[in-house]
Amino acid sequence: MTTRINTLNDISQRAALLDQLPVGITVIDLQGRILYCNDYCTRLVDRKPEYVGEDTRSCHKKAESVVATDRILDDIHTGRKKDDYYEAERK
Repeated sequence: MTTRINTLNDISQRAALLDQLPVGITVIDLQGRILYCNDYCTRLVDRKPEYVGEDTRSCHKKAESVVATDRILDDIHTGRKKDDYYEAERK
Protein backbone atom coordinates (compact mmCIF):
# COMPACT_ATOMS: atom_id res chain seq x y z
CA MET A 1 0.00 0.00 0.00
CA THR A 2 2.89 2.40 0.68
CA THR A 3 3.95 2.26 -2.96
CA ARG A 4 0.42 3.11 -4.08
CA ILE A 5 0.20 6.14 -1.79
CA ASN A 6 3.55 7.41 -3.02
CA THR A 7 2.26 7.39 -6.59
CA LEU A 8 -0.77 9.53 -5.78
CA ASN A 9 0.52 12.88 -6.94
CA ASP A 10 -2.78 14.44 -7.90
CA ILE A 11 -4.80 15.98 -5.06
CA SER A 12 -8.03 14.55 -6.46
CA GLN A 13 -6.52 11.05 -6.33
CA ARG A 14 -5.57 11.58 -2.69
CA ALA A 15 -9.03 12.90 -1.84
CA ALA A 16 -10.65 9.91 -3.57
CA LEU A 17 -8.50 7.58 -1.45
CA LEU A 18 -9.38 9.39 1.78
CA ASP A 19 -13.07 9.28 0.86
CA GLN A 20 -12.89 5.46 0.87
CA LEU A 21 -11.67 5.21 4.47
CA PRO A 22 -14.17 4.31 7.21
CA VAL A 23 -12.88 7.08 9.49
CA GLY A 24 -13.68 10.78 9.60
CA ILE A 25 -10.83 12.99 8.40
CA THR A 26 -10.73 16.78 8.49
CA VAL A 27 -7.64 18.57 7.18
CA ILE A 28 -6.97 22.09 8.41
CA ASP A 29 -4.26 24.64 7.65
CA LEU A 30 -1.96 26.25 10.21
CA GLN A 31 -4.53 28.94 10.99
CA GLY A 32 -7.29 26.38 11.62
CA ARG A 33 -9.21 26.81 8.37
CA ILE A 34 -10.82 23.66 6.97
CA LEU A 35 -9.14 22.54 3.75
CA TYR A 36 -10.86 19.18 3.32
CA CYS A 37 -13.16 16.72 5.03
CA ASN A 38 -13.83 13.25 3.70
CA ASP A 39 -17.27 11.77 3.03
CA TYR A 40 -17.28 9.65 6.18
CA CYS A 41 -16.58 12.70 8.33
CA THR A 42 -19.78 14.35 7.12
CA ARG A 43 -21.71 11.38 8.54
CA LEU A 44 -19.99 11.55 11.94
CA VAL A 45 -19.79 15.23 12.78
CA ASP A 46 -21.14 18.51 11.51
CA ARG A 47 -18.97 18.85 8.42
CA LYS A 48 -20.34 19.98 5.10
CA PRO A 49 -18.55 20.81 1.85
CA GLU A 50 -19.52 24.46 2.26
CA TYR A 51 -17.42 24.58 5.46
CA VAL A 52 -14.22 24.35 3.43
CA GLY A 53 -12.38 27.64 4.00
CA GLU A 54 -14.10 28.26 7.36
CA ASP A 55 -12.33 28.31 10.73
CA THR A 56 -12.70 24.87 12.32
CA ARG A 57 -13.26 26.46 15.72
CA SER A 58 -16.59 27.83 14.48
CA CYS A 59 -17.78 24.23 14.04
CA HIS A 60 -17.29 23.44 17.73
CA LYS A 61 -20.05 24.19 20.21
CA LYS A 62 -18.13 23.31 23.38
CA ALA A 63 -15.45 25.65 24.72
CA GLU A 64 -13.16 22.70 25.55
CA SER A 65 -13.21 21.70 21.87
CA VAL A 66 -11.97 25.14 20.85
CA VAL A 67 -9.29 24.98 23.58
CA ALA A 68 -8.16 21.56 22.29
CA THR A 69 -7.97 22.86 18.71
CA ASP A 70 -5.96 25.90 19.83
CA ARG A 71 -3.58 23.66 21.82
CA ILE A 72 -2.97 21.42 18.81
CA LEU A 73 -2.32 24.42 16.55
CA ASP A 74 0.01 25.95 19.16
CA ASP A 75 1.96 22.67 19.35
CA ILE A 76 2.39 22.75 15.58
CA HIS A 77 3.44 26.43 15.53
CA THR A 78 6.00 25.99 18.32
CA GLY A 79 7.43 22.79 16.82
CA ARG A 80 6.63 20.59 19.81
CA LYS A 81 7.03 16.96 18.92
CA LYS A 82 4.26 15.07 20.60
CA ASP A 83 1.20 13.16 19.60
CA ASP A 84 -1.98 15.19 19.62
CA TYR A 85 -5.17 13.28 19.93
CA TYR A 86 -8.62 14.73 19.93
CA GLU A 87 -11.85 12.79 19.91
CA ALA A 88 -15.26 14.38 19.58
CA GLU A 89 -18.56 12.82 20.44
CA ARG A 90 -21.77 13.68 18.69
CA LYS A 91 -24.03 15.80 20.87
